[in-house]
Amino acid sequence: MDRTTLAQFRLLVAVARADGHLDEREIETLRQMLGARADAMESLLADDVDVQTELDLLSDEERRRLYQSAFALTHADGHAATAEVALLKQIVPDEGEEGTLQQVMGEVLDTVVPTRLLPIADPVQRDSEIIEDTMKYAFLAAVAGAMPLPGVGVLADLAVISIQTKLVHDIGQYCGHSLDRAAIRGFVVAAAGSTGLRIAINNLARFVPGWGSAVGATTSFASTYAIGMVAKHHFEGDRGLDTSELRGLFRDAAAEGRTRFESEKPGFDAARTEHLRNLEALADRLERGELTRAEYDEAVAQLIQR
Repeated sequence: MDRTTLAQFRLLVAVARADGHLDEREIETLRQMLGARADAMESLLADDVDVQTELDLLSDEERRRLYQSAFALTHADGHAATAEVALLKQIVPDEGEEGTLQQVMGEVLDTVVPTRLLPIADPVQRDSEIIEDTMKYAFLAAVAGAMPLPGVGVLADLAVISIQTKLVHDIGQYCGHSLDRAAIRGFVVAAAGSTGLRIAINNLARFVPGWGSAVGATTSFASTYAIGMVAKHHFEGDRGLDTSELRGLFRDAAAEGRTRFESEKPGFDAARTEHLRNLEALADRLERGELTRAEYDEAVAQLIQR
């Protein structure tokens, strides 16, 4: 990782630490996202970041790119702390706070895509349906995670959230549970950790030659696969798993998902060809304000059904 790229990641960690700490789940998310570059962890976490020194290494374009990632990190859960906002303003002082990115990230949705699925009583049939859906959703998430477009990258990553949300919603219904968005969000955070940090790292990684698209595809596939497998265990067990159990299952399933992705590359290439243009068009329409986030979620859900 060159010094300029490292500076961007160090500044992203500084934003993550702005609320006073970097918790174990955030550190684990960093490790998962960095993958083969995990040797950079020591440098990222070793000491406090001198923000201005790191910023001085970046071009204006690199600052804007970092701003997008940092904005996603601070706003993905619906709010930003005062210290986080101050760092955002230091990265790009004249960036307006009423732009498209804020409008999209700041939307709070109270509903999920209104799919209605009947519970499946036969465990063999239910397992088969859940595994089939999980693989289909994971492939589409991998396509979204690998999307290379500057400017719409963060918005495209929202597709991964939409896909994972719908997957949990559908698995819950197969097991006889009706879930609203708040319940789904709580489950995903408990199992997989920080959504904002995953989006932020993926967006920066896109611009690292020979690495960004690969890590985005792999981690998006693996995390979606893992969320599907954990949801299956959780809801088949009448929602009886606690947070530590969810996290342990997620960690093991994500490792399995990364291995499975490598063996399923031909299928991913086919899915990428089929879906990339559609996802690019949806992300572009979202950025230009032609779609609301709810309409975007529904359009992504329709892609899954094809």
